[in-house]
Amino acid sequence: MLLRLLETMDRERVRNVVISMTDLGIVGPLVVDAGVPVHTLNMSRGVASLTALFRLRALLKREQADLLQTWLYHADLMGVIAGLVSRVPVLWSVRCSYVDMSRYPRSLRMVVSALSWFSRFPKAVVAN
Repeated sequence: MLLRLLETMDRERVRNVVISMTDLGIVGPLVVDAGVPVHTLNMSRGVASLTALFRLRALLKREQADLLQTWLYHADLMGVIAGLVSRVPVLWSVRCSYVDMSRYPRSLRMVVSALSWFSRFPKAVVAN
């Protein structure tokens, strides 16, 4: 979905930059091939990283971001914190409407709980 969105945006009006919390993954090279810069924070999956948060904040400043759009829970949490510190408006993208938390690890339940508190800060939430 991200790749489709990037490919169809008007590049005369909008400059996109993608920041992956981990590595390039499967979609990253396709995004680069589409002409969109990709930065990686190189976080280990499932491990919170204060260093990555500072790197995200620095990227927002360097790229002179007007908006930070995040996708999925962990990115939503990291993004809203970085956005608040950097004074960059945040837009959350929620990709599922119902999650049975009993089927997920405690760490994800903690992230979702934190998101409920931070939910007043994003300027908008786009739900699929």
